Amino acid sequence: PVLEQLIATRLVDDLAPIVAARCAELATARDDLLRRLGVAFPGWRPSHPTGGLSLWVDLGAPVSSRLVGAARRHDVLLAAGPRFGLAGAFERYLRIPYTLRADRVEPALERLLAAWHTLDESHPETEPVAVA
Repeated sequence: PVLEQLIATRLVDDLAPIVAARCAELATARDDLLRRLGVAFPGWRPSHPTGGLSLWVDLGAPVSSRLVGAARRHDVLLAAGPRFGLAGAFERYLRIPYTLRADRVEPALERLLAAWHTLDESHPETEPVAVA
């Protein structure tokens, strides 16, 4: 355990530049996702957080659970708003993390757009799966 403690001590000493670099990466990812969402989903109203790891997006209608189900059928895992409230609260909201690798964002948004366009199709309800 002494070796691990020495390594951990060394990492903690160098933590500030690591945190600063990661914060800059996350800010860039957040801004990129906000831009892409604005293009792909102009009717949605995303939050503009100054911290955290995800956006809260107002979908304009209480459809987030249905959208999460449709997204799952397109191999995209997200968390519907009601996962974070009681009795159907936040059904208008979708939680979208901006921690996805940059090379995976565009394909994920294309799949999410396809899911959005299938909301009116009839599908048997399945237990929602959330990635928080």
